[in-house]
Amino acid sequence: MGITSGTSQMMAPTMRRHATPMISSGVGRGGVGRALTERQQFLIFVKILLKYVERTNNPQLQRTAKAVVAECTRRNRMGDVDYMPLQAAVERHLRVSLGELHWSRAKLCFDTYVARQGIRTVHVNASAISAV
Repeated sequence: MGITSGTSQMMAPTMRRHATPMISSGVGRGGVGRALTERQQFLIFVKILLKYVERTNNPQLQRTAKAVVAECTRRNRMGDVDYMPLQAAVERHLRVSLGELHWSRAKLCFDTYVARQGIRTVHVNASAISAV
């Protein structure tokens, strides 16, 4: 049995609401920003980092960044202890692969983004995107 066109139209608004990117799910206008967990901060940072790399007009750097994230994710799912936790592995490998210059510039973009959006960052132990 397939989904009828009426059912898919009914489900579409709900699916769109949940499929919005995390970056655009900021805070309400004029309100105090909500706090993000360390994991949420890192996910947003990686999205900003990939966008930053895209804007460098360096296709090799862009391919490298995407490949690093994909490889870390793949090895983490395979159970490789060197890639656990995933967040630490992605950070470690991206910093080495892209270099400290690109990492710190993307960090600056992230800091600017959260400040403009009014998002409060939560620091549990050390932030995932701080200097190692």
